[in-house]
Amino acid sequence: MAKTTTVSLAELLKGEQFCLLTTYRADGTPVPTAMWFAVKNDQLYMATKGGTGKVKRLRRDGKVTIGPCNGSGHPTGQQREAVARVLDSASESAEAERTLMARYGLKRRLLRWALRFSKDKTDVYISVTLGLGHLVDEES
Repeated sequence: MAKTTTVSLAELLKGEQFCLLTTYRADGTPVPTAMWFAVKNDQLYMATKGGTGKVKRLRRDGKVTIGPCNGSGHPTGQQREAVARVLDSASESAEAERTLMARYGLKRRLLRWALRFSKDKTDVYISVTLGLGHLVDEES
């Protein structure tokens, strides 16, 4: 008999440098993107620029899939259904940045320095929590 257990974001992405965030266009077409991430209290945080397509898609529909991938965006493990939202409050955004900085340190500082030359000056933070797709059937 199979029993159902839950998989946390920390377990799903343990030891991974990148995760694959897949958002969906209005017509249902999936759009996968490799992202840096950090997990705290079973919330996954990511940062991007405000004018990106993924932010526009997330504001329309927070349904996503998430899972491990390599830096090129090729999946390296199971992808799970999740719910993502763009963080609008300054306190939530600050928490996301602290969590990313704690994980990536100097790499994060260098990326932020390089991105200051970008046309898009808006930093946007995304929070992801697992949906019902985090339930896994295990054999007894």
